[in-house]
This record gives sequence, structure tokens and C-alpha cells, in this order.
Amino acid sequence: MTPCGPLTAHITFVPRTSTVGCARRVATDALHAWRIEHVADEVRLIVSELVTNSRQALEASADACVRLGLAYGRRS
Repeated sequence: MTPCGPLTAHITFVPRTSTVGCARRVATDALHAWRIEHVADEVRLIVSELVTNSRQALEASADACVRLGLAYGRRS
């Protein structure tokens, strides 16, 4: 945790097939940077499910986006 609050990572995707893999990579990179790789399998599974469901729900929308936000630490 930083002195200013939790560590965060955010990214916005266009809902495409490649979105899920990109989201998993962003999550994995954040976990590595935060030195909490021990939860990587669980986080990748959760991210995959959430982003897949979002992508499927938004496929028909031409201007839709999927936004992924991750946070680690306690709020101050």
C-alpha cells in the first residue's frame, strides 16, 4: 500500500474477442508489480469471467467499452 491509499490499475477496452486476454495480462502485470502473484490464478479467473460477460453483453453496441479496475490495499 502507498501512503496515499491503495494501489490501482485501470484500462478501458473495446469489446472484442481479444479483450479477455488483454484484461488477464493487465491483471497479471499489476499483481506482479504489487508483488502479490500468489493470488494470480484466482484473479485471472475472476477477470476472465467478468470481462467475458461484459463483452458478450456489449457486442451489439457499436460504441461500448469495457473498463477494468483493480485495487490493492486499504482505503485511508
